[in-house]
Amino acid sequence: MCKSIIWAVNSSAYDQKFSDEARRVLGVAPETSEFHIKTKRLRKNTQYFTLVRNMCNCGSLIGLGQQGEPSDEIEAEALLNWLRGMPERANWVSRIAIYNTWSPQDEQLIPHTARGIKISELTESLLRSLEEDALLTIDYPVHA
Repeated sequence: MCKSIIWAVNSSAYDQKFSDEARRVLGVAPETSEFHIKTKRLRKNTQYFTLVRNMCNCGSLIGLGQQGEPSDEIEAEALLNWLRGMPERANWVSRIAIYNTWSPQDEQLIPHTARGIKISELTESLLRSLEEDALLTIDYPVHA
C-alpha cells in the first residue's frame, strides 16, 4: 500500500532535456509509469511518469495537507520552481497534469474530481490540498 503521484505531459515534451532538467532542479529524474489517467484533459499521446526518490510518494508534498514538510521528498520551493519554469526548460510543454492516488490497482486511473488552473495560479497550498484520486492540470501560456 503506497501513495502514488502520477504526472503527465505531452509526449513531445518528454525528452532528454526534460529528464535532465528535472534531475538538475528536483534531484530526481522522471521515471516512466505504466499508469494512465482516463480524462479528456489529456491527449492520447501523453507520457506518464513519476518523480520519486523512494519506492513511493508517502512523504510527498502533493496531497500532504498541512502536515508539514515531507522529510525525504522534493522540497516545495524546488517543485514550484520546476513547474513555473517548465516552458523554458522543456520544449512543447503546454500542460502538465498531477494525479494523487493511494495504492492504485488498475493501470487506468479515473479521477473523482478534476481541476484546471493556469501556472500563474499555482501555489504550495494548492499542491498540498490535492485530494486523493483528484487530477490537477496546469496550463502554460501558448508560445507563438
